[in-house]
Amino acid sequence: MVLPQVFNEKSIDFQGLTFELVGLDQNRTSLFNKELKLLIGGIDVFNEIHVFLADTSSYVAMEAWIENLKVLQALHADIIVPSHGSIEKSLDNQAINATMAYLRTAIQASEESKTSKDFVAKLETAYPGYANKGV
Repeated sequence: MVLPQVFNEKSIDFQGLTFELVGLDQNRTSLFNKELKLLIGGIDVFNEIHVFLADTSSYVAMEAWIENLKVLQALHADIIVPSHGSIEKSLDNQAINATMAYLRTAIQASEESKTSKDFVAKLETAYPGYANKGV
């Protein structure tokens, strides 16, 4: 049996490439390679699909998510591999922009909705072409 070990490093080497661990929250990290300007998005990065909000439904949690996305956006990656997404959608900073916009819409929908059904309906109306409905 191999037990997992705590990883305390700030970067990881993979096949000769160094990736920095980036993000504001150690539980929501992404990987960034400066030379390739490549961001492998962690759990926070979607690309024009409905965002999974079941475990991040409060205003405070969504605002913290947006702040983490701002840190990732400031890296100015040329290529972004979202952790959740579609190959037909954006693989650049538009993925981060779209996720931030979605979260802002979700915050507003949350404030205006009396039930979870209302909340989901508002998001599906705001993003009718997005895949991943019902999450």
